[in-house]
Amino acid sequence: MANEPAASGTPLRRGRGLQLSTHSPMPEAPTQPDKPVASEHPSLRRGRGLQLSTQAMPAPTTCTLAQLEASAPLQRIRLKQGELAYRQAGDGPPLLLIHGWGASSRYWLGTLAYLAASRTCYAIDLPGFGASPSVDPAPTLVQLAKLVAEFTATLGLARYDLNGHSFGAAVAACLAAQQPDRLRRLVITSFGVRPNPLERTWLGLAQSHAALMLQASQPLIALARPWLRPLRPLAAQTLSVPPITATVAGWYVAQMPADGQLLQAGIDDLTQMDVGAHLACIASIGDPAVVAALRAVQAPTLFIGGDTDRVVNPDELRAAAALTRGSQVQTLVQCGHVPMVEQSAAYHSALHEFLEG
Repeated sequence: MANEPAASGTPLRRGRGLQLSTHSPMPEAPTQPDKPVASEHPSLRRGRGLQLSTQAMPAPTTCTLAQLEASAPLQRIRLKQGELAYRQAGDGPPLLLIHGWGASSRYWLGTLAYLAASRTCYAIDLPGFGASPSVDPAPTLVQLAKLVAEFTATLGLARYDLNGHSFGAAVAACLAAQQPDRLRRLVITSFGVRPNPLERTWLGLAQSHAALMLQASQPLIALARPWLRPLRPLAAQTLSVPPITATVAGWYVAQMPADGQLLQAGIDDLTQMDVGAHLACIASIGDPAVVAALRAVQAPTLFIGGDTDRVVNPDELRAAAALTRGSQVQTLVQCGHVPMVEQSAAYHSALHEFLEG
């Protein structure tokens, strides 16, 4: 899912990602800074949250969704578990991007565009999402983190920045804990934990039972998969009916995007999700490994999300940040669960500033 409105743009050259304009400064959207948590980073001021640079980051050339996809075409790499699809664009230090539940690397197309001048971005499709084939049984969060670590090693990324969204942020946290010597900076987007430790304990117990049930259900999932695949077009058509689209999207976003292509891309990604990967995401809710990973993170970390997020509210975002040493919190005003699309300018300004700090 990209985050730029459909409009005619200049041609894009393959192999170099999107070329950013050096003339038009990016407009700033309102942000709501939070009190930082244990700040250790010089560009972040205690009591005021993330301070954006006075030098505006240039805006990307306005492109259609098709142009954004053409600028970062799908590539495939062979890992031990099988094939993994990903997109690559830009030039500079590496930044790895991990999507959330029901999504794919297309959610990061706008991010690849905004950061093309300063970062080489790698946006992956997790197994069972986007163009990556499913894995049986579906990997746990810790196993997914190891898979992503293998991806970075295969590409020769000795040291990199990391950004995960929602479910992908849980994977990113586990990866950051596994590879503290290789991670430079970490961004956790739209992800949190329950503020009450007792609630987290109960969720952890429930999660362990859900994981066991998922393992026991693998034969049924394998039997159901061939029957469910033919239903995907029907599901996509149903979700494309305007009232249904508005109802479903309204849960995740505070404002509907003006470009209908963005919504359709999200619907396509959602309906293409493998049933096993879907159930594994649900079974990961409350996984104690995430809390342990957040406490173990050593890299400077930015937690960023929307102030009207119904999936992960700001209190949960701050509770996760409180577990991570040296972290900062940034909330975006009038923003739901998908800030890279809803508040593209503010989100990418904050991301750019943090990574360059």
